[in-house]
Amino acid sequence: MLLFLLVFSIKLKAQDIRGNVEVTAHRIQGIDNSVFKDLETNLNAFINNHKWTDEDFAPDERIECNYHIVINEMTEKNVFRGTLSIQASRPVYNTNYKSPTFTIQDSEIKFYYESSTVLQFSDNDVAGTNALISNLTALVAYYTYIVIGFDYDSFELNGGEKYFRKAENVVLNAPKDQDNIPGWEAKGTQGRNRHALINQILNPRYKDFREMWYNYHRKGLDEMLQDPEGAVNNILKIVPELKNLARSNTGSYLMQIYFTTKADEWVNFLNKAPQEEKQKLVQDFMQMDVSNSNKYRRVR
Repeated sequence: MLLFLLVFSIKLKAQDIRGNVEVTAHRIQGIDNSVFKDLETNLNAFINNHKWTDEDFAPDERIECNYHIVINEMTEKNVFRGTLSIQASRPVYNTNYKSPTFTIQDSEIKFYYESSTVLQFSDNDVAGTNALISNLTALVAYYTYIVIGFDYDSFELNGGEKYFRKAENVVLNAPKDQDNIPGWEAKGTQGRNRHALINQILNPRYKDFREMWYNYHRKGLDEMLQDPEGAVNNILKIVPELKNLARSNTGSYLMQIYFTTKADEWVNFLNKAPQEEKQKLVQDFMQMDVSNSNKYRRVR
């Protein structure tokens, strides 16, 4: 039994990426569309074949993550600008439900690509020899490490630290403004870019956020089938912590991403919350997450 529990606990976090990449370039004229299909194919291969973690995993244990690149313009030959949207999730124990763990849209992506481009990435040489070529794999690596970090943090308290540090390494060594490549530079703690996000995740100021994240998933969602009452109570205990985090970190990029990721899930939970507590909870979330207040108003 002890051996079984040990193996089970390892397998809970022994995952890698099952990525799905979609590239859309409807606005780009004067270039063979096959280059974008080639980009889509190569990115899928790059994400799914690269070994992102140090652990062994079974195919059905991989972290599910969708990447959607929308190319809005070609600024010069084979140099593209656009947005990258990412959605990741993790399974909830003993159910078919998958809980969202990371949702973001990065509107500051810029990279070079042609059909002969080889996609490579190394933690020891993030910027590579060509900044605009390397920026594409740096972007993917950075967000993939963030996804893994949140996933691991949801199974073990601070379990994703190693992968958040890898994301930090990408930020510190990625191409910067001198190459006219946006999104990596520091803009203060209240910035809303890649530097700000990883800075806030690793900042001791957000220690309670990571503990709240773990308790919500491991002691809340994962216990819902086995001990529904206890799981609901554990989730309700999180709300005051969440209120304090939101109040203490007004304008935080990390908190914005949290609510973008979790708002719909909280709405579903609030709909099933005890009736005597529901209205108070709705008001709390409308104050914490103003941008999604219309969603909370629909709770009945």
